[in-house]
Amino acid sequence: MFLSGWPGLTAENVFETLSDFVESRLSALGQDLNFLFRMERLAATQRVPSLISYEAQSQMGTLWKGQPAGAFALKGFEGEYQFFSW
Repeated sequence: MFLSGWPGLTAENVFETLSDFVESRLSALGQDLNFLFRMERLAATQRVPSLISYEAQSQMGTLWKGQPAGAFALKGFEGEYQFFSW
């Protein structure tokens, strides 16, 4: 079915594009959740009651300064990440 006013655009194209977009967003959300779960496990093994990432600390700016907790590798992610405790 062609969509009126949009030559060559079909409902199938729209649904395929929308499906690809949703799939990519869910994949990104899945990676974020996986990172959070890995952080939670790191906090437990390091016996730190609260742990935040470098990115979160940076966004907080001068509102709050966490104590550096060190740089750690997280399973499933490349490299090491800086973390802060509070």
